[in-house]
Amino acid sequence: MAMLADTFPLDVRAVLTTARTLHISEFEVFRLAYQKWYGQHVDTAQLENFFVAYLFDSETPHWVRHFTSQVMALKQEGIAAQIELDRLEIKAQINQGLLIC
Repeated sequence: MAMLADTFPLDVRAVLTTARTLHISEFEVFRLAYQKWYGQHVDTAQLENFFVAYLFDSETPHWVRHFTSQVMALKQEGIAAQIELDRLEIKAQINQGLLIC
């Protein structure tokens, strides 16, 4: 599998690594990246348009690329645990109805 992943475009590998680092799906990487870049929640249908282009054409929006590069830098600095805590905090806020996705 690792050999197959090496053939993926760099942006796709970055999304996959970010998803694995944060223990979330690739789709959730897109959702978090959008929220981080634009400071607001995104409609699932709108996000799906970007995600389908990623799945079929390996097109990665600039805001996803920026988010994955930030996560990768933090991971290299050993801050993956803080990223996981932030993710859990966001998830808890969603579950409490404080954030709407």
